[in-house]
Amino acid sequence: MRMCIVGNGPSAVEYAKEIDTCDFVVRMNSWPVGLMGRKWNAWASSFSPWSHMQPEAIRHKLFDAMPKNLRVWVIGKPKSKWGYVKYRKGSPTITFSPPGWKPLSFPYDTIGVKIGRWLSGYLRRKRGGRRAGPSTGFQTLGHALTKQPSELVLVGFDAIAEGKPGWGDSWNPMFGPGASVGHNFANEKKEIQHWLKTREFCGRKFPKTRPLWWRLKKHIPPPVVRATLVSSNGGFIFDIELKRSSKWTKIGVFRAHKDGNVALTLEPQWRGKHLGSWAVRAGSEATTAKLGRVRLTARIKEADAAARRAFERAGYVGRKSKSNRALVYVTHHGTQYIQYRQDERYFLVSKRRERPRRRHARGSIRARMAQVKRTDTSRRKSGVRVVAPAYQPGRTQHRGGVPQRVYAPGGHEQRRQRASKAQKQRRRA
Repeated sequence: MRMCIVGNGPSAVEYAKEIDTCDFVVRMNSWPVGLMGRKWNAWASSFSPWSHMQPEAIRHKLFDAMPKNLRVWVIGKPKSKWGYVKYRKGSPTITFSPPGWKPLSFPYDTIGVKIGRWLSGYLRRKRGGRRAGPSTGFQTLGHALTKQPSELVLVGFDAIAEGKPGWGDSWNPMFGPGASVGHNFANEKKEIQHWLKTREFCGRKFPKTRPLWWRLKKHIPPPVVRATLVSSNGGFIFDIELKRSSKWTKIGVFRAHKDGNVALTLEPQWRGKHLGSWAVRAGSEATTAKLGRVRLTARIKEADAAARRAFERAGYVGRKSKSNRALVYVTHHGTQYIQYRQDERYFLVSKRRERPRRRHARGSIRARMAQVKRTDTSRRKSGVRVVAPAYQPGRTQHRGGVPQRVYAPGGHEQRRQRASKAQKQRRRA
């Protein structure tokens, strides 16, 4: 069987005819019908952002294009009610009931529980990097290899590096300043390239499956930019330098006042190359190291779209709040500007990283759990009935990583509770 897995990258458009000639075509999430071929045998999606996927599916007319023999590959375990997806435990089918369409039922396979743990554990152990879960396409590829097709075609696995300027394989400006997309596309690309050469995918060999042809863009590393302090009279002036081969080239100047106001100026020859956000980020980190925990502010003219885009991608917000999306205007020396400030999420995350993380000694959790079991055993022998912890509003179910045991109130327990209540009353008095 010749299986084809179609990603949502722009390179898949070039192979629309070749995709339709495959025996089994797997598509993921929402995709434009007609641009990347029309053949469709399996649909892989987590359905977690179904509130977003449902209008996308309607816009791309996916419900009209669904074949009768469609297989649904669910990334993860479906819940009892999941948006517009109806699922009943024990039923081998999953039903889509979008508004305006007749309910459609298809057989489904749950593939994301075991395969997701296998892939994520291997990437963290071998490839390293930040803690991230495997993407939909990566899990789909792992599930497809377990079926051992004779020939496997990969198309459109571009991630998001080349699709939109300013985006990266490990961060997405739409979800905040340098916020993680939840996936490590750089490591996933390396692992796929490794499999295409050795036929070994995440520690497992698949010698029967032969990669026929593929369109897979390689990982493009982000630019390396640094901020070098030049002057500190009345404020801070940093030279923004870009690393090219083994040399550092000056591309702009980042100025920061002691009250938190910042500004960026790029050299004319380096404008329009999508380096503004990286320069703002490098300058902001250097300023934060000098000023401490100060929320930085930038004043940008409304017509300067490039500067606004650079600061937004670097984690600055120029609107009041999510509910009220109005811009914040300020007047400085008779000129009207838009006030951009560091996103509160980035501000809090950076502050949290400064604190040293408390780490328990190895085996401490295990030892405390063993102590809990011994306590339970001794209480049972003394005639106290041990019950499972139940959820109670205002009380935590875990303390120090160990689940707390709840005991049935015997005679001694009732006396202890009465004593504690009396103590509280004395303290309040």
